[in-house]
Amino acid sequence: MLLASMRTLVAETDWESEPTKFDRVAPADGLKLLPLRGGIYLRVPESWVRERENEDGTGRDVFNEPGRDRWTLWVDFIAYGVGDSEAVDIEQAAHDLFEAQKAGSDASEAAFDAMEDRPGEAMFALVSRSEEDGESLRRTFWLKMARTDVGVTVATFNWIVPVQYLEDEDMPALSALVEREIRNALVVAPAPAADDSPAPGG
Repeated sequence: MLLASMRTLVAETDWESEPTKFDRVAPADGLKLLPLRGGIYLRVPESWVRERENEDGTGRDVFNEPGRDRWTLWVDFIAYGVGDSEAVDIEQAAHDLFEAQKAGSDASEAAFDAMEDRPGEAMFALVSRSEEDGESLRRTFWLKMARTDVGVTVATFNWIVPVQYLEDEDMPALSALVEREIRNALVVAPAPAADDSPAPGG
């Protein structure tokens, strides 16, 4: 019910001259707005295909390029129900996760974004290389933490590109678009209700 209501709200809202959080995900030329599991709203290019959703109950959405195999984007989430989400220091909790993830990875690049322009949100990115079935891959991992009406949602995004395609002419612009839209993604209270897991940093 909540996701259906949010879809209706986003579709019918008259966008105000003063930006609101919903303006971040308003449909734009060449992009389509998709409501994902976990109360995540993400814009992606209209040509993108969502090939798998919530396989085995994992909550994962997977996007691929139609007719080609140059990249994959995975979107996952964990929702935490808390009594008072305002009591959670989102920036500190996200930064603690950032330090732990960075220390436990072989990331060649790492960046933390306190998102001071968006109170109640924070995110970070880690870039690493890996190999799968003999193919060298570049993996960019973003974790975005956001306060919602019922708790805290941790959304993760994995942008995986085979190294052989990194030099493609359109890849830098495409990667920049992905990062921009992940930062712009809207996270609201998920449906069904968040689980009873303890809040991060709590």
